[in-house]
Amino acid sequence: MFVRACLAFIALVLVSASAAAQKSSQNLSGAITASARRVAFEVQLEAGQIVTLTTSSAENLDTVLALNGPNGRQVAQNDDYQQGDLASRIVYVARTSGRHTAIVSGYTGATGGFELNVAYGLNVGLSDAARTLREETLSFDRRRTELRFSVDLAEGDIFVASTFALTESLDTTLSLLDSGGLAVAQNDDRGDGTLNSQLVFQAADAGRYEVVASTYSGSDVGDFVLSLALDPNAQAPFNFASIEGSPIVRGDRSDQRQPRYGAQANRCRGFSGRAQR
Repeated sequence: MFVRACLAFIALVLVSASAAAQKSSQNLSGAITASARRVAFEVQLEAGQIVTLTTSSAENLDTVLALNGPNGRQVAQNDDYQQGDLASRIVYVARTSGRHTAIVSGYTGATGGFELNVAYGLNVGLSDAARTLREETLSFDRRRTELRFSVDLAEGDIFVASTFALTESLDTTLSLLDSGGLAVAQNDDRGDGTLNSQLVFQAADAGRYEVVASTYSGSDVGDFVLSLALDPNAQAPFNFASIEGSPIVRGDRSDQRQPRYGAQANRCRGFSGRAQR
């Protein structure tokens, strides 16, 4: 059963806008047995802090993950992070400071060993060498359906922008524009079975770029986390525009029978030659 991670959201809060502010994480382990149906871990959080809790199991244990607040009341719960995946994930924005408790159990009495990763910040799969530029909880509403952020990139920088929806069924999109306003990278769904977005772009030229966050329908409302980072180990998609040579096929701009998508036609151009280095 597909269940987006159970989440809680508190008003707009900037968690880390400093390039020097880095996330940390810890890996914990435990085992669900016939005599120990639940395993609890303490997690200390500050008000407004984002934490990502993720289970995994080499034994394919079907986990259920819950998070209780300092008052002992449950603030979030998740069974399966995504369809076909028995791991559990919670992304939570702390409402109050204090000691929280993460509790792992087995679905319908399942037993086995597991790992619990506690990442302080949004875990979007960045490497340890990544540098967070911005991480912020944001909202789309009827009056604000698009958000824009400037980012300065040096030549060769690998830039990663990611969203994580805190509202069920919120379908985000991301675009990256160059200084001339042209889209150099776009993403709707990141391909992990969720409606979250992620784009990876390696800057060929230094300059100021603009990140545009919106929704697929252009009218969805809800809350999400935006992460902007530099990650030298991220794999940027191959840039076909970097191929040098003579065109093999060129779309005929005067041919009105060509299929059109959106406001402009998407035309395919093939090249023979070598890649620029």
